[in-house]
Amino acid sequence: MFEMPKRLNDKDRYEQRKRYYTKHRKYNTNSKNKWSKTDLQIVIDKHLRDVELSKKLQRSVQAIQIARCNVKKYGFEFYGILN
Repeated sequence: MFEMPKRLNDKDRYEQRKRYYTKHRKYNTNSKNKWSKTDLQIVIDKHLRDVELSKKLQRSVQAIQIARCNVKKYGFEFYGILN
């Protein structure tokens, strides 16, 4: 019989998330530049995984996830991009 894996407690989840974001922070060489509309459109379309997007856009995985959330919630105007 298949058993579901045990759920991690908050401390273990925090440590796991911290390792994941630290591991993929090395691609964050473009952090000083503003997001372009084409970059945000690539993030929204999400045909690639976040790690692959991170390598392609030279942004951290966390920045990509935050950008996706902000564009969905507030639109491109949040980044000063008018349609």
